[in-house]
Amino acid sequence: MAEAQDAFNTPQKEMPHNNATPVDEAAQIRNRNLISGNAVSNQPETMDEQDNSKEPLADSQVATNENNKGVWNWISTAVESSIGLNASSLVKTAKENLSNVKGSAVEGAQAIGRNVVETTKKSVDMMMSTLDPGLSANQNVDNLPVEVIVSARKGYVVQAVHDSFKEVFYYATVSYQPLETVLNMAPQPVGFSAGLKAAKQMIARTKDVNNNRPDIVYVGVSIFIAEVVPGSWFEITCVALEDIAHDICLETFSQASRIPTEYVLKAQEQTPDDYPLRWSGLAVTCGHLIRADRDIDGDWHEEIFGLSLHEIVAIATSVLAGEYRKALENLIASARETAEAIIETQINLKGSDSVIESLIETEGNI
Repeated sequence: MAEAQDAFNTPQKEMPHNNATPVDEAAQIRNRNLISGNAVSNQPETMDEQDNSKEPLADSQVATNENNKGVWNWISTAVESSIGLNASSLVKTAKENLSNVKGSAVEGAQAIGRNVVETTKKSVDMMMSTLDPGLSANQNVDNLPVEVIVSARKGYVVQAVHDSFKEVFYYATVSYQPLETVLNMAPQPVGFSAGLKAAKQMIARTKDVNNNRPDIVYVGVSIFIAEVVPGSWFEITCVALEDIAHDICLETFSQASRIPTEYVLKAQEQTPDDYPLRWSGLAVTCGHLIRADRDIDGDWHEEIFGLSLHEIVAIATSVLAGEYRKALENLIASARETAEAIIETQINLKGSDSVIESLIETEGNI
């Protein structure tokens, strides 16, 4: 041990200064000891030597470590980058798949919703047709193919009815039904009640001729006189309508036009007291007397009133056609509400699933 100590205490030649590190110097000392035959422990024998072993590494070794670290960093970065790219790709693919799934689910739900809505509409239409034949939930009243038959004492009023209905119902067809039998009314009805009764009788006769066809709208036109103001007489046109299929009965009256009293008095004089139809009016019309007195061939209204009979009847019929259209609209709305209420009641009683199944079954039977 003393020899080993002497070896450490023996002065050593001073080594030239170079880039050798403390670690290199320690290695040289160990090599010299081995050459001299002295055994040296691998462990440092003094605290100073132990402290010296922890001195900073040389630049070359630091560079080597840095290089190793850089390689590992590069490998780690490459692996992380690869994993990140794969993860991003996986996330993107997952999102696309999820979007496709969601899109398919939404489209499927929308398709089911559309089918249910369409089936419900068809069911409502079918139910409305059951409640009132010829009606539809989405029916446009303007496009209804209305068939009108007009009955009147004078055939030239038919053109006025035709023009008025065509303004309201584009697809309307209007025809004239001549009276084949004499009405149980005086030729010149007197009073509102008699005028309306005459129009109703015309409709009744036309219905009989057509075997009460429910797809026809029957219109009757009658012209009567009435003492609206004491001592003053007016001519008024009554236009009545009846729709058997929809149970609609309407009537309207034209503007009252003052008629010269002298012609009313003449008509009263020419009507016998025992005239069987005296209860309903006079045996002679005021128009007949006016044409004979003023030598007018045809329509006399424009000369007396300033308006033709066509214009007077057209105004009144336009009002009637508008009322008829409104009645149809209300009827369709009411039938729709009734049908929807019935379906809603079924849903409350059976549940939505059962109703949907029944609606789909109903759709197959439509």
